Amino acid sequence: MYGMEQINTATGFANAKFGSSKGQGAKGFDEPEIRILELSKYVIKFELLNTDLSVANSLRRIIIAEVPTMAIDLVEVKENTSALHDEFIAHRLGLIPLQSFNVDQFNLSDQCACSSMCAQCSVQFKLHAVCSDRDQMEVNTRHIQPLSDAPIIPVQYVNDKGIEEDPILIMKLSKNQQLDMNLVARKGNGKIHAKWSPVATCQMRKEPIVEIDQDKINRDLDIEKRKEFVALCPREVFAFNDYRNAVEIENSDKCIQCIECLRFAQANNLERAVKIAEREDKFVFTVESTGVLTPEDIVSRALQILMRKLYELGTQMKKYGVNAD
Repeated sequence: MYGMEQINTATGFANAKFGSSKGQGAKGFDEPEIRILELSKYVIKFELLNTDLSVANSLRRIIIAEVPTMAIDLVEVKENTSALHDEFIAHRLGLIPLQSFNVDQFNLSDQCACSSMCAQCSVQFKLHAVCSDRDQMEVNTRHIQPLSDAPIIPVQYVNDKGIEEDPILIMKLSKNQQLDMNLVARKGNGKIHAKWSPVATCQMRKEPIVEIDQDKINRDLDIEKRKEFVALCPREVFAFNDYRNAVEIENSDKCIQCIECLRFAQANNLERAVKIAEREDKFVFTVESTGVLTPEDIVSRALQILMRKLYELGTQMKKYGVNAD
């Protein structure tokens, strides 16, 4: 843990449309369309309509693994007298989210004209902490100081009220322990290492379809059975209307296809009283950013990458005489 060591830490658009505007797309779908359902500082929820599962899943994979960001990639250990190994600390440093709003200003290290590193492909930081006047000291992201004017700094999270949360804890030092490291951040994407992924989660699902036969459910079942039917759903898709003494669909979007309602209907000899299905041309995405980019920027960049890939695919197909239809 003593001496010099270098460690590589990797061992706004609403109702947006994209694609061709000429007629219908594959499988007779209309032009693909995006509708934003929810948007906050770190989360975006949107619908992707009129497209195929393969395209939707491609967008999901691009969001996770191909949107470029900045992350700490090299750690030069000058001194570490803490209880943690150099590699352990370097790994934690690599996973710290860095604001990457200006990531386009930087080159990938393997595509830069420099021989090792320069201001066009890297950002340097200093991490120095000494615990001298107390029994224990927390080392957090506020101890990471940039050595240049580049706008790449650790993410500082804020809550829903706009109040800053505590910085990310890196480690703790005991009395008379110190940490002295030089850090280098580089551009990359999640394909190379997960530390470059801009999202914490990216969930995609088909929009559920829930239908009930009102006559069978509310005529053939007594009131207690109707309430039992409603209570059986773990996601509260159904509700019981006390005024009408009837079962109603409260929120079909919450359905997770657990088919408990189907089993209940079959057990009570109610054939085709409940229908559970999924739309084949509509997908609901929930994307949670790590804070390195805004969630809408992540989706916008992913769409640009997807369209670039599709354009290149079409170009190559035409080159070799393959019919794209």
